[in-house]
Amino acid sequence: MQTTLGNFKHAKIRGKYIQVHACINNVRYRFSTRLEVSAKNLLWVENNYMELIQKHELEVEQNNTIGLDIATYGREILEAHCEHRKENTYIRYLNVFKKYIVSRIGYLEIAEIKPKNAREIFSNFNDIPLQIKALY
Repeated sequence: MQTTLGNFKHAKIRGKYIQVHACINNVRYRFSTRLEVSAKNLLWVENNYMELIQKHELEVEQNNTIGLDIATYGREILEAHCEHRKENTYIRYLNVFKKYIVSRIGYLEIAEIKPKNAREIFSNFNDIPLQIKALY
């Protein structure tokens, strides 16, 4: 067993952290382990990548069951960043969000948006005026 930093199939170096890379049953997994790069950590990730994938899938599933809808989440994001903008800019963004996003998607839950139906959901955004698209 070699412990150089480049001989691992499922443990890859990305910046100063280790990522898991795997393809299981035609599903590709690539995510950060938040472990810093060292020979010991690389070896541990390589030997325990299946356990890490299961843990990651559980975290993703738990995050998807929160029940947030797009309208609520969008308002929370706008409010979180409003202190960095002028008040009239915040109001303008909020009005654009309500008129062009909430009116088209409604109160669709974030967990309902899957890669299979995302194109269909967002296909009606093509007719938004370019001036509005430039805001984002």
